[in-house]
Amino acid sequence: KDKNIFETMAGVDKAQLRHISALLKEIEIIEDACGGTRGRKSQKAGDEFTVCKLELNETLAQLKQDIKTKKGIEERVGTNTESIKLKNKIKSSLEEAKKLQRKMEGAYKENERDYDNGQTELKSDEIKSRQELVSLMKQDLEYTENEFEPKTSGGPSSGGRGFQLGQQARQKRQKKREQGLMSSEPQPLTAKQQAFIQESIERDAVLDEKLDLIKQGVQQLNAIGTDINEELDKQAVMLDEVEQKMDAVTEKLENRNEQIKKLLESTGGATRWCPVMILCVILLACIGYIWNAFVA
Repeated sequence: KDKNIFETMAGVDKAQLRHISALLKEIEIIEDACGGTRGRKSQKAGDEFTVCKLELNETLAQLKQDIKTKKGIEERVGTNTESIKLKNKIKSSLEEAKKLQRKMEGAYKENERDYDNGQTELKSDEIKSRQELVSLMKQDLEYTENEFEPKTSGGPSSGGRGFQLGQQARQKRQKKREQGLMSSEPQPLTAKQQAFIQESIERDAVLDEKLDLIKQGVQQLNAIGTDINEELDKQAVMLDEVEQKMDAVTEKLENRNEQIKKLLESTGGATRWCPVMILCVILLACIGYIWNAFVA
């Protein structure tokens, strides 16, 4: 009976372990989908938009710092080996940032298409927020690139047809600038726009932190459950040994009972020994009475 109860407890414990393992897998999936630490290290799964947004933000921050450092070096000592290396690094980072921006924009368009087809859980305000993020981060990238290599209006170029097309394009851009429809150069983000991007990054960071806490809690539960399961396995072995010993003792008792029974039957059985035992009891009672009456 005890063994059956133990086996039932062990079965329940293993079911709980399976449930905890399933929870861990679900948390990992959520972490990937939210562009968490695991998702950033391995971009095979998860929300590509969020992953690209975080990486582009980090790349732009590093780019701005490198450009500032390069300008400081050139202002102090002019162009040197260090500034040239830094320039090559900035060019490479700019190309990487452009790739990330294109991926981010492509991910947004895919989100928008899924939303129109009812194939996503994103809400309309989240789609609008992503659209604004794409626009702002593209503007920030263009401004950063212009800070590194300022755009200048090109002079007359050789080649009749090419020159005419270039001149027409410049005239169109000039008209838009005069009408206030186009800025003469990329503009930096306003404080409000920067705060909007930063709030989005911070929300992701807070969500990552909460997911990490949940994951740690579930992992601790999983460790506790594993320890309990191991202890139950050890106790199962001990119970098996106790059960084997009890079986051996029970078998010996049965053998002894059988031997006593045979002995009683060989000497006349219970019908012979019962009167003898009754007479012995009466005799002992009489002796006790005489002792108390005369001797005491």
